[in-house]
Amino acid sequence: MRPDHQSGTCGPTTWFATTAWPPERNAYAVTADGSLWAWGTNASGTLGNGSAVAYSRVPVRVSGLTGVVAAAGGGITAFAVKRDGTVWSWGSNWLGALGNGSDCECASNVPGQVVDIGGAVDVGSHGYGGLVLDNAGRVWGWGSNQNGELGTQPSGSRPRPGLIPGLAGVTALGDGGQALVPRP
Repeated sequence: MRPDHQSGTCGPTTWFATTAWPPERNAYAVTADGSLWAWGTNASGTLGNGSAVAYSRVPVRVSGLTGVVAAAGGGITAFAVKRDGTVWSWGSNWLGALGNGSDCECASNVPGQVVDIGGAVDVGSHGYGGLVLDNAGRVWGWGSNQNGELGTQPSGSRPRPGLIPGLAGVTALGDGGQALVPRP
């Protein structure tokens, strides 16, 4: 379980919740059967269930995802890692946040696969993009780099995942890219 999330167990269900920064607030829960649930606002489709409702006060199942092992929300974009190591995203693609190779300023209210990455074990968000930890201890990032979120000098955005330079042996990610922990 990621240390930067609230977590708990309720019967056979293991859950964690991540709250994004205002005004977009949403939470995600991964259940023991690998399904993913979302609730809160639906800014740019962050509930991931194909609906156009403004929000949901009760958990709704994110469409089309099974075998989920990790999830993260980043305000107007959300991410999930499946047991097979693939990464999925939905919500706003502003500044390439979906990681699907497109730089369109569009949105998706159902999950689509992030390109050019496999072997993922954890996922985080940095507001307008994602970060993924792979099974080799490397960190990949995409989306906005306006403030150096991708580990390089600030510059525009990157709509496809690329390695974050200078990191190796990483064992965990924290939302916002604030808690990268090297192996001892």
